[in-house]
Amino acid sequence: MEGGKNGSLDGGETLEWNVYPARSHPRKTAIALCVIAAFCLFVLWRTNAVIWAVFSAAVLFLSLSRFFLPTHYTLTPGHLIINFMGIRRKKAWSEFRRADGVKGGVFLSPFAQPSRLDNYRGLLLLCRNNKPEVLEFVQKRIHD
Repeated sequence: MEGGKNGSLDGGETLEWNVYPARSHPRKTAIALCVIAAFCLFVLWRTNAVIWAVFSAAVLFLSLSRFFLPTHYTLTPGHLIINFMGIRRKKAWSEFRRADGVKGGVFLSPFAQPSRLDNYRGLLLLCRNNKPEVLEFVQKRIHD
């Protein structure tokens, strides 16, 4: 479901959506795949070993997996759940003290004021066309 609202068991609402950047940006996807292919060809040319070319393709693909593979977000009254590559991360709203709308999504921070540690401790919720709805939902939960 993308950008959907559902009722939850405790009477509160939930918000769910999927983000798949590779599908949303076909030009960037084509460029990324061309760069990966070119690098693999370079590795094959320099090492003359197919195994190293395949290994480099796997490493590059996995390093860009947030772009190539979908992420599923679920926001509930008590917590948020992020599912990516079969790994489920669950965070309570009490862990966050600030929510900011940024380009491409909503940034959640454990700090009330901007900090140099935001990049290491914060969490970016990627959004598509539902950013205002997500920001409103998150700010209600953080400031309650």
